[in-house]
Amino acid sequence: MQCTNCGNKVPDTAKVCGHCGHRLKASSSEAVQTVSDQRATTRGVIPGWVWALGGVLATLAIGLVLLGFNLLLGKPPMVKIEPVNDFEGTSVQSITPTVETPTPTQIPSPVPLPRFGLFPDVSAVWNDLINGRLPLLRNLTQENYDVDEGLLEGREYFSYTVELSQAQSVIWDVGWCAVNEQRLYANISILDFEYSINRQPISQSNFGTKLTPNGNHYCFYAFIVLKDWPAGSHVVREVQIFKAEIDDGVTNGIYPAGRKVIEYTVNVSP
Repeated sequence: MQCTNCGNKVPDTAKVCGHCGHRLKASSSEAVQTVSDQRATTRGVIPGWVWALGGVLATLAIGLVLLGFNLLLGKPPMVKIEPVNDFEGTSVQSITPTVETPTPTQIPSPVPLPRFGLFPDVSAVWNDLINGRLPLLRNLTQENYDVDEGLLEGREYFSYTVELSQAQSVIWDVGWCAVNEQRLYANISILDFEYSINRQPISQSNFGTKLTPNGNHYCFYAFIVLKDWPAGSHVVREVQIFKAEIDDGVTNGIYPAGRKVIEYTVNVSP
């Protein structure tokens, strides 16, 4: 090799220039060998478990840095959850889930109704009504209080009890009268009716209707026949809805607006 100070050639293994006394640098191959020798010497001095511990600590440090970085970004740490078998020794097929299914008895069934309608037709039922061939439901009640008087006083609920046999047929009727035909039509226009038996609605279309003079008054009637009663208790209900005050010109007073309920509890013996 060549001395870097005086430029003269010197042997490759020389450490000092023989011409000028300059200390020479080791060649690249020697430097590499020197570093390798130093590492080998170091590894020989430091025990292996120290190197292993250092690797573990380095891994933990990197993990902590990544965890802190994820927390700063608002991301939850990735945690692996191992499944736990709480049914050790039990197969999946042997576990039968318990499901509660409602039985038919939990679902209320409709209460049987009597037959209702206009048998055989409107005219026949009307003749039965005016001639008294079939009794009126309201005339069979055990209670005697006056509905008209109660309505004038603002009473809203009237309850009656009726005892019948299964074979007994009756006419369920509703009637309103006024001093003249014009007044009656005016009153009917602000009246509405709802009918039901055992809480099942009965359409007004099932009822026959009649507008007719009655002495010095003019009256409106709605009527239907109830027959072939199932044994037991039945609730026959009519609701009269007064959309405004009503003055029929007949009674000494004015019927207040509101909802009026007239209910018959019909007990039918076998």
